[in-house]
Amino acid sequence: VDSYIPTFYTSHPFDMKFCLLCTAVGAARITREAGSVGLSSAVSVASDGSISAAINPQSRRDLLLSVQQKAEQLMGTKLTDEAKQIIDGTLLPTVRDEIQAGILKEFETTQTMLDDEIARLQASASRTKASKSVADEADQVLVGCRAQEKQTLTQLEACQQERQQKALDMAAQCEAKKDHSQQLCAAKDAIQELNLEAACTPSKCDMSTGDNCGMEEVMKMVDGIRAQIHNRQEEYNAKAKACAEAEQEALDACSAVETFANEVACVPEKSAAQAQSSKCQSNHESARLSKCEFGAELQGKCADLGAVKDLVSKIQASARDDSLSESDRQDEWQAVQRLTCLLVALRDDGDLSAEAAQTCAADTPYPKTFNYHAAAIAEMEADEQFNCQASTIQFSGVQWSAGDYSAAFQESSSSPAITYTIGQQPFEFCGLSDSEGQAKVGLVVGSIASFSNAPSSPAHVAFGQGFTDTPVLICGPLSRNGGDTATAEVTLLSTSGASVGIREPGCYDNKHTTERMDYLVAEHGVHFTDQGVPFVVGNVSMSGKGPLDVSFPGGGLGDVADDAVVVIPSLQTANANAWLALRVASARKAGFTVVMTSEEQSGANSFVEDIGYIAIPAGSGTIGGRAYHAYRHAAAVTHEFRAYDVAVAAPAAVLAAISYNGGDPADVRISYGNSKVSLMVDEAAKCWGQSGEHTTEEVHMVVF
Repeated sequence: VDSYIPTFYTSHPFDMKFCLLCTAVGAARITREAGSVGLSSAVSVASDGSISAAINPQSRRDLLLSVQQKAEQLMGTKLTDEAKQIIDGTLLPTVRDEIQAGILKEFETTQTMLDDEIARLQASASRTKASKSVADEADQVLVGCRAQEKQTLTQLEACQQERQQKALDMAAQCEAKKDHSQQLCAAKDAIQELNLEAACTPSKCDMSTGDNCGMEEVMKMVDGIRAQIHNRQEEYNAKAKACAEAEQEALDACSAVETFANEVACVPEKSAAQAQSSKCQSNHESARLSKCEFGAELQGKCADLGAVKDLVSKIQASARDDSLSESDRQDEWQAVQRLTCLLVALRDDGDLSAEAAQTCAADTPYPKTFNYHAAAIAEMEADEQFNCQASTIQFSGVQWSAGDYSAAFQESSSSPAITYTIGQQPFEFCGLSDSEGQAKVGLVVGSIASFSNAPSSPAHVAFGQGFTDTPVLICGPLSRNGGDTATAEVTLLSTSGASVGIREPGCYDNKHTTERMDYLVAEHGVHFTDQGVPFVVGNVSMSGKGPLDVSFPGGGLGDVADDAVVVIPSLQTANANAWLALRVASARKAGFTVVMTSEEQSGANSFVEDIGYIAIPAGSGTIGGRAYHAYRHAAAVTHEFRAYDVAVAAPAAVLAAISYNGGDPADVRISYGNSKVSLMVDEAAKCWGQSGEHTTEEVHMVVF
């Protein structure tokens, strides 16, 4: 408008129809350059032919149609040759090369946007299906393990029942022998005493009689008594012997019962049951984590599907105040063709009627056909397990109740309820570490294999265990698949999971390719490695560039040299909605100093963000059985990749940070190799027109 209206409206005040055409083209160009259908101000043509700016916005289509209608009313005079030259040399090329080309470019941009979303959705769906296969297999393994665990318990219980019956039999035998011995001993006791008859001897003996005073009879009586005593003694001795033998047998039988009861019994069966129980507990945790990881993938896939359907809805809608509507684009194309026909008719003194313009415009139909990917979307919604509508998900379809006895093991059907909301646990059991529901605390280490800019393709991470309070998330450096400067951006952090995207500086287009990022999740506080080495996980609030001095809680890292302290800071929030990078200005056993730089060359900013960190002495060890290696390398890394040896062939996670020797804002990027990682300093130098060369920086690194 500024290029055409002032000159021709002032020099040709009565050439109203030419002025109208300039206005139409100029307004359309402004609209196209603004990138939206709506105008901040539009041109209104009064009945007297005067032109003024309208307060309310209107679409280019409506503007062009109204201008055409007004032009038809006012263009009753012949255009000047100069005006015709302007139409031929300026206006028609402008309509063709700028407005019409802009419509086609807008189509390509919108189509590419949907194509990219579909590609992300298909990749997400592929990951979800792969994750489901892993979860199904893990659940099947658990089901088989529980069945075997019940069998081992049944065998153990059978052994125990057999022993219990034997113990009862032995106890009964003990009692029977005791009763028998008591009977024999009572019989012995019954004949222990013998009442003897008194021998009747004469009180006087008359020797004159010569008959030995009747001693013959006395001797017979004594012999009888002696025989009675002898017989009783033999009987008593026999019964005493039987009593003693019976008592010994009873004692032996009862001692055998006690010995049997004290034996370590059913050792093979008990060992097998314990081993199977441990195996099943491990399988239970693996299956739980696998199912939770699938649930997180499904949540992400459903979010991607929702984004695709929302975008398709916007593209298929009409009368929208943005550049997405395909029907608006088609209408505008026809309006532009009518304008082109009107310009040609004016130039050639042709027919300016609406009918002529409509007929002419029909010769140049809209040349594009939008691909809504209906088949791909339908495929995504076809499988009940993945259509984001099912209220439950089936894995093996079976679950076992478990306990200390085989009777507690009961098989039942299982299809757990699913929650699709990102940030919530996908399944109820995902926040639990075991069947009793005890909250699990500790360390979570993982890797995001492929993710991109939020909100188009963020990574949705389920921690696989519940934390009582929001934990600290340490993001590792991004890989270097894309050459543009970028860093990780945490868009959501909760007790159960997180969403992480990629943020480029403002001088880039913030459309980044997919990258890998490793991460660590841990509780706040002072912790200890399995070897007793203290390490600190913390969280602080930071305002502006800093530097900010952070003191470790408690006794810090104990007796360790300052130059052996490794610190990895990481942003926990994205309040700034901008690229930010954290640098470790210094580190010591009592704390560290951190700098938060923006994309400005000075790094200055006034943003307020939460900063998480892990601080640990350099060295190696294990944390909860997981091996780690902490390094602090002297200043050597620059804007070019530098390789560092690590003690792991294929690390599960690598966390890294750089010092603040060079003042230009920068972050660190990573490339993975066999037993090596390569790091580089990634400056936002494009934002201030420099090459990105950077001085040497110190490296803090923890490898799991």
